[in-house]
This record gives sequence, structure tokens and C-alpha cells, in this order.
Amino acid sequence: MRIEREALSGAISLVLDEGYIAIEARPRAGLTLFLAQVGSELVKKCKGDLLYVNAAAGEGDIMAQIGEKMGCVWRSALSTTEFLHDLKRAAPLVLLIDGAERLTAPEKAQLTLFCHAFRNERMFAPALSQVYVVVGAREAWEAASVQLDYFSLREVAELLSRPTRDNVSVALYAWTKGSPALTREVVQALGCREVVQA
Repeated sequence: MRIEREALSGAISLVLDEGYIAIEARPRAGLTLFLAQVGSELVKKCKGDLLYVNAAAGEGDIMAQIGEKMGCVWRSALSTTEFLHDLKRAAPLVLLIDGAERLTAPEKAQLTLFCHAFRNERMFAPALSQVYVVVGAREAWEAASVQLDYFSLREVAELLSRPTRDNVSVALYAWTKGSPALTREVVQALGCREVVQA
């Protein structure tokens, strides 16, 4: 799935229904921007706080970082019950976890366990219905619901309304390396120039 309106609306619908979503992306596929867009839409809907944790920043244990941002002091042996209790108290809340691929294996296992427990408990705890957890990783992630990718040469050509092997399509694809955001910017700029010259 690439970054565009359908992917964004699909991700938002999923997280509104389930409360938790995992997004996997190839490196430089626009994951942080996508997380920001999802988070922004969720905050509008739940009217709560947005907490952003970047696991790639290397600021220690991920659960300790989340707890600190929520105003909680969690021990290293945090239980699922404590985690869910503090999430209920923090509601309404949107929690974005970026760079999850940088977590250690035990941290990944703990985060996955807590996210599954949250999703299961959410059905029975009204307070958790206003809590949303979004995890983003730049590698394969267990049970990821959304995959972000680069544009292919064909997709770039379609944006330009040109044949796939057209020199302009190939040049733009090579220059942007398939980056969706950069490709769209250039296509829009080219479209504007053509209109101005006409």
C-alpha cells in the first residue's frame, strides 16, 4: 500500500474500529509523515492528547518512555494490568510509536503483548474506547495491517499521464527514487508549469 488518500483513510478506519494498528514500511517510504497524518486525524476525532515516541532515538526502554510521556513511573517489570489501567486514566489519548524496528527483541515482544492485550480489553472497557495506539516500523512487523511502499515506474508514469518507458517518466522515477511525497510534488510542479506556459 502506498501513501495516498485510500491508504490513509483505510488506516484511520482500522484504528478507529480496533484501537490499535501496526504499519510497516520500507525505509524512506514516508512512515513518519504517514504516522503524523493518522495521528492528526485521530486527535480530531477523540479530542485527546497526542503522544509521540520515537524508538529510534535510543532514549532507553520503550515502555519507560511511554510511561514518562503519560506522566507515569513504570517499573521494568510492568504488568499488562498496570499498562491498561494507566491507559484508561490517560484517555482520551493517541499514542504514536515510530521507529519500532529499532527495539530490542524483548521490547518488541513486550510491546506486541501489551498492544494485543489493549485491543482485546478495549471491547470490554469503555474508557479504552477513546485510546488509539499506532505502531510504525521500517521492516516487517507482526500482524501489520498497512504496508507503505515506494511508487513503481508504472505508477510514476500514470501520475504524469505518460507511457511507462517515456524519458520523462524514467527520469522522474530515477530522480525521486520512487518517493511518493517527492514524486507528487514534482508532478504537481510540472503540471503547474505546463498550465502557465499554455
